Parts: sequence; structure tokens; C-alpha cells
Amino acid sequence: IMAHEQAHVRGFMRENEANFLAYLVARHTGNGDLKYSCLLHSLNYILNAIHSAVPQEYPALLESLSPRVLYDLQEEYEYWEQFRSSFGVMSQKVNDAYLKANAQPEGVASYGKVVDLMIADFIIHNKQVQQNPGSSVCIGEGTL
Repeated sequence: IMAHEQAHVRGFMRENEANFLAYLVARHTGNGDLKYSCLLHSLNYILNAIHSAVPQEYPALLESLSPRVLYDLQEEYEYWEQFRSSFGVMSQKVNDAYLKANAQPEGVASYGKVVDLMIADFIIHNKQVQQNPGSSVCIGEGTL
């Protein structure tokens, strides 16, 4: 979340762009804790998108995650759940209106648009790998 907020401080005002920059920080940092935190945050957006698009696949996907990742996702969920009061709902509506008034027509839904940017980035890097067979693409801890 801090990488996202730092992107705003540096002039990237759109929520999906700030989230994408946090994802890029995760891919390129040498700090393991920062990498894990940013990738976990990005994973949350991916999981939400998959749950919306193909809900029948969601349970199997969750089962494929490590117990540590599942634990951390649950902890994050419980943390944010405490803000889902009537005040939290009102705050989200205010934020939605604020974003729409500031040229982000999707409002709070724009946060999740980061998945589109991550997919585009993945496709671009895969094309580079296909064009340069000796190169590699890093995905999380693995290399393709």
C-alpha cells in the first residue's frame, strides 16, 4: 500500500496506475519484504478479478496457494473488514465521488483495473521472450 501511495506522491494520480507502479516495484526490488508485500497486494486484485470472471475456478485457485499466502490474505481481509461499518461505506462513497470528479470515471472500481495493466505487461514481456529466446521473464519468485 505504501508503494501505491508513493506513486501518488510522485504524480501518478490514477488508482490503477499507482497500483501498477507498486507491482513494478515488487518485480524489481531487492527487498524481500517489500517484494512480498507488493505482490500479495497485487495478488488480491488478481483473485478478485478471477472471482468475478470465473467464480467456479476460484476455490481451486485458492487451494493452489501456500498456507502462508492464504494466512496473510485472510489477515489483510480481516484488517479491512473492521472498516466496513456504515462510516466505511460512507467513506467509500465519498472516495468514489472524489475519483469520478477527478477524471477517473470508474470511481473506486479503478483500483482493480490494475489487473489489465499487469496482463498487458505480461503479454509484452512474453513477446520479448519469444523474439529473444535467450531472455527470461520474472514472475514473482520464478523465471519463465
